[in-house]
Amino acid sequence: MRLLFEPEYQYSDSLACGLQNIGWRKKANTPTKSTIQHWVIPNPTSGNVLLQLSDGVKEDTECKVYDIQGRVLFVIPVSAGGSQVHLSLKELSAGVYYYSLFTEGKQLEGKIILIK
Repeated sequence: MRLLFEPEYQYSDSLACGLQNIGWRKKANTPTKSTIQHWVIPNPTSGNVLLQLSDGVKEDTECKVYDIQGRVLFVIPVSAGGSQVHLSLKELSAGVYYYSLFTEGKQLEGKIILIK
């Protein structure tokens, strides 16, 4: 079975320094969940939303919007220092959509509910 998203943990049963090291470990190079607070206003929405970040992003990045099947619908560039991302979902059908934004090696993600 192929996963739509790669899991961020993997099972390990290696021996380390003579002690058995068994259990689930975080994969290397996996973005960690961000501690940056963020809000989607309004949510649910009928079209336009604002993604508000508690702190501005430290580097140029992009915000991706996905449908429920994981397909990228559009990508919005976010400049360093930006703390707001304006999203227009008016052209989309009613439903559930997801967003993700990577900054400082961390991932912000969430759900947007679109009603018509």
